[in-house]
Amino acid sequence: MKKQRKPDETLIENTRKEFNDFLIFSNYYDPIPVQSELTHTEYYPEMSILYGRMDQHEKALEILVYKFGDNNKALQYCIDHSKGRNRNIRQDIYGKLLKVYLDPKDGHKPLFEEALLLLNNSNVDINPRVALQLLPDEWSIKKLGLYLQRSLRRHNHYYRTTAIEHNLAKWEHIRVKRQIIDEDCKRAYITENLECQLCKQYIHDSAFVRYPNGVLIHM
Repeated sequence: MKKQRKPDETLIENTRKEFNDFLIFSNYYDPIPVQSELTHTEYYPEMSILYGRMDQHEKALEILVYKFGDNNKALQYCIDHSKGRNRNIRQDIYGKLLKVYLDPKDGHKPLFEEALLLLNNSNVDINPRVALQLLPDEWSIKKLGLYLQRSLRRHNHYYRTTAIEHNLAKWEHIRVKRQIIDEDCKRAYITENLECQLCKQYIHDSAFVRYPNGVLIHM
């Protein structure tokens, strides 16, 4: 028989969820004093949210991994903070989680298995230079084969895409420049009876502006 939850337990859980939502979505508080108040408590998920708001991702991940003891939540943290960010920032955030696993502080033991799972996760993008600096010397190429193959494919795809985008931007720049030159080469003929289309006065030798459609008006 399923154990019924006590009303006060449900209330506490709901209240804590509301508090978490407030910390995540609200812009009406300063995370620094709130973080200071929670420092010596066991509100670890809330602490990670506050450090995340301050872009101190490594501290946030250390709390989730070694104090809260939830590697899945640490990975979800990286996913949430990587959404909509450029590739360098995404790689930096996931790289910090790898560092937390392999180069822990405060006497914690490295989490080698979790680090390998992170590297082999197809949805995770970690800069190979950062990874290779953190990996244990005794790890073989065979052990890292899947990660290295995927990294190479991503690297090639990224630079092919970047090259295409660069060339498209280059040709667009040339097209716009040519269009400007063509417009600059067009002549405007001023006669004695030519009127400004705005004020209906004769233009004569006054300063004027020519629109792309050929309309002339006084400046």
